[in-house]
Amino acid sequence: MPGAARCGIDNGHVMPDNEDLIDRQDALHVLAVMGDLSMGQPLDHSRRVAALSAAMARQIGWDAQAVAQMQQIALLRWSGCTANGSEIAATLGDDVKGRAAMQALQFDKIELLVPLEEIPGRSAQVSAIHCEVSQLVADTLALDDAVADGLGCVFEHWDGSGHPGGLRGEAIPASALLVGVCSELEVLARRLGLAAAMQLLRQRSGVIHPPPMVDCVIQHAAGWLAGIEPLADPQIVESAATPEPRVGMGLI
Repeated sequence: MPGAARCGIDNGHVMPDNEDLIDRQDALHVLAVMGDLSMGQPLDHSRRVAALSAAMARQIGWDAQAVAQMQQIALLRWSGCTANGSEIAATLGDDVKGRAAMQALQFDKIELLVPLEEIPGRSAQVSAIHCEVSQLVADTLALDDAVADGLGCVFEHWDGSGHPGGLRGEAIPASALLVGVCSELEVLARRLGLAAAMQLLRQRSGVIHPPPMVDCVIQHAAGWLAGIEPLADPQIVESAATPEPRVGMGLI
């Protein structure tokens, strides 16, 4: 990555004798905000996903190190999205609005610029670019290998239909799966309401997400969401009418 050597991060602390050094936590949050903007989300979307991911990791008994890794994956998982912006725009026309619609599972609001049969190949391509850049960011920040491993699999699906590796089931890092289901919870609950979010997650259980994780989310989501401070600039909640089944195109 160009300029990576100049980031100068040393165990997360600022070294005052070198202007190139930055605090690792500051870098994580700046990258999270940049990713949120590129994905058409509120500026604290990734922060909220990190909080939800930490809550879920604690609920299922993961240790403090794993909880911290979940938060880092949640903050960095969109850090590669600007690297494939031109490819997404060539497919969806508006890469930011298109990504936002996909995250909300509103595929009817996406106007494809390419034939539907080209989507799987394009999805594999853009996912690979995104994941590679996210992993390079994690390496630059000197994060644990487990963080980079999770970032490399944020678009994999439980049933093997995801990208870039087409991994299935327990071959996918549990960290990537956990952050994925928490990300959908945050977006869908905010845009559609909690009841509709729960219904959509049930529909995607066993396909996109592991059934045990979906069950855990359904049981605890209300409490987790209530424990996160309100959005600084909340979006208007859309109709919570019973949604149509939505599994997903997978193009991010």
